[in-house]
Amino acid sequence: MTRAGFPPRAGSGGAAPAVAELPGGQRLELAAAAREIARRHRAEFPDEEERYGDAGLEWCVYDNQWILAWAAADASGFEDLGRQIEWLAGVLDARGYPVQRLARNLETAADVVAPLRAVLESGATTARAGGRLAADTPRP
Repeated sequence: MTRAGFPPRAGSGGAAPAVAELPGGQRLELAAAAREIARRHRAEFPDEEERYGDAGLEWCVYDNQWILAWAAADASGFEDLGRQIEWLAGVLDARGYPVQRLARNLETAADVVAPLRAVLESGATTARAGGRLAADTPRP
């Protein structure tokens, strides 16, 4: 992490992608869509502002840029969004984040980026399954 807990912004290989190509060749500016998803998510879960603060909102935008990039690649046959969501759900669960909120986030993303609706809704199903598995796994 950089800047006191904020996600990376450049060169280290950790910066989120800025643009994705949708099936049919349309380009999607990821930051604007990810910010809208994060804004809606924060409105739905206002407790996250107190718990995670501004850094949490930035991480939400960052994660959503990756989610949208993976979804676009999946829709074009180059990626498996489900596999990436399983990985992200594991990371979030290990950090104590309620994984069911990831599923809701993906549903919100499907509303924001209609061309990726089917892929993102499938990702939400994967996240819900991952959340159930995480909830059933005892913590040390």
